[in-house]
Amino acid sequence: MILREYQQIQNDALRASAMKGNKRIISCAPTGSGKSIMIGELVSSLLEKKHGTQRVVVVLPRRSLVKQLSDSFSGWGISHGVVMSGVKPFLMPRCQIVSIDTYTARLVSGSLKFIEGDCLIVDEMHLQFSPKKLALFSKYPFVIGFSATPVAPNKQSLGIFYDSIVETVTLKQLTIEKYLSPLKYFARPDIDLSSLKLGKDGDWRESQLGEVMDKPKLVGDIFDNWKRLAENKSTVIFASSQSHARHLCDEFNGHGYSSEYVDCNTPDEQRQEMFDRVRIGKTKVIVNVG
Repeated sequence: MILREYQQIQNDALRASAMKGNKRIISCAPTGSGKSIMIGELVSSLLEKKHGTQRVVVVLPRRSLVKQLSDSFSGWGISHGVVMSGVKPFLMPRCQIVSIDTYTARLVSGSLKFIEGDCLIVDEMHLQFSPKKLALFSKYPFVIGFSATPVAPNKQSLGIFYDSIVETVTLKQLTIEKYLSPLKYFARPDIDLSSLKLGKDGDWRESQLGEVMDKPKLVGDIFDNWKRLAENKSTVIFASSQSHARHLCDEFNGHGYSSEYVDCNTPDEQRQEMFDRVRIGKTKVIVNVG
C-alpha cells in the first residue's frame, strides 16, 4: 500500500487525536478520497503493533462494501476473515470484516459470540448510528468511524458517542489537485414538492418523493436532458424509489440505450456481471435506488 500524501496526513492526524486521549474518533474525508486504502493502512499498522497481539474489527452497512473491502485487503496481503450471510466464518485471523446486519442478527440468535477487538472501525458511520448499534460499538475500547458526511440521523448529536472529528482534506482541494473531477450541476427548478412533508431528519420522506418524481413526463425529461448533456457517457442514475428506477431503466432501453437496474436485492454475482458489462461498454446506464 502506497498512500497519497493527503491520505497519510489524514491518518497521521487520526493518530495524533488518539494520542490526545480520544477513544472514539471520526475520520471525515470526501467521497472518492480513498477511504478503503486509509482503512487498510490503519489496520495493517494496528496488526503489527505489540508483537502482533492487536485485533481489529471492521463493520460495514452493506454486503457490496464488505466484498469490496475484503477484495482490497486480499490484494494488499492483509489476512482477514469475513462475517456475512452466505459466507463461512473464519474467526482465526486477527482482522474481521463484518456485515453489521449479520453480526447483530447472529448475536441475537446466539449463533455468534461477541467478536473481541482492540479497535473497531465503523465504515459509513452515519448509517450506523442507531441506539442498538452504538450500544454494541461501545463495548470496544477504541472506535474509529469513517464517513464523507458525518451527520447523525434525526438531528442527533454525534457527541453522544464520538469524541472528535478529524478532517484534513476537502473536496475543493482534491479537485484542484486533480485527484477528483470538477463537478457540473444541472437542475430543473419547476418540480413542485410543496405537497410533501418532511421527516424527523428534516429531509423529504422517500416514499412520498417517489410518488412525485415517478411521473411519465419527468421520466421522459430525464432521458431527454441526459441525451442533450451526456449522451453515450457511462452513467449512474439514482432514483427515488424502486418503481421510479424501473421506469427510468425502461425509458432508456426503449430508446435503444443499454440500461440495467440494480437494488439491494440484486444478487452479488448478478451485480458483478452488470459492473463487468459497464466496464467493457456493453451497458451504458445503471439505474439504482440508494
